Parts: sequence; C-alpha cells; structure tokens
Amino acid sequence: MNDDLWFCGEFIAPEGLRALATMLPGCSWPVEIRRSGYDGTDLLRASAGPVHIDMSAGQGTLKLFSGTVSADPDAALRMLGELSDVFRQCRMRHRIELYTAPDGPLLGYLHHEWPQSE
Repeated sequence: MNDDLWFCGEFIAPEGLRALATMLPGCSWPVEIRRSGYDGTDLLRASAGPVHIDMSAGQGTLKLFSGTVSADPDAALRMLGELSDVFRQCRMRHRIELYTAPDGPLLGYLHHEWPQSE
C-alpha cells in the first residue's frame, strides 16, 4: 500500500525561476532548479527526499507542478508550507493543493495572493 499524498500547484514567475534558487535551501527537503533539456527553461525539481516534484517545461510565466509527499498530512503541509514560504518571499503569486490521492479529498490549501475561489 502506498501512503503518499498528492499535490498540485501553480505559480506565476514573470522573471523566471532564478529568484527561487537562493531561497530553496531554506526548505528542509532537497529541491532545486534545473534547466530543461527540451527547451532550456528552468524547472523546479525534487526527487531525492520525501517530496517529489515534476514540472512541465514551458516559456510562459504561469508554471504548473505536481507530485507526491511521503508523509502524514501534518508533515506534508509543513514541508509544502516551506515551499509556499519561498514563493511568498520571492513575491510569487501561487497556490498548492494537497490531496489524499489524485482524485481524493482536499487536505490543505497553501497560497500567496491566490484565493481558493479562483
């Protein structure tokens, strides 16, 4: 049985992801910026710790990402909250939604200037 929790999110990065690079070490789990081999854009990636993030390459300012967290709901919200804090500190409008499964109930909603009704 897989106890991973699922999340999805989006953020607006008009100046790209480079502003995040110096702030990401503040997360308690390994997350980094990598350059896409597909189109050369920067991507947010995490794969070595409890949080796994996949992000699609793209030239637009709206960035979409999703992944899993191997933790209980409280710990997952804390870890994703660290990422939300990085986005907020970089003044990036964002939202992150945590679910029990891809089609499961919403467990938590983290955001900066992105009300849940949008």
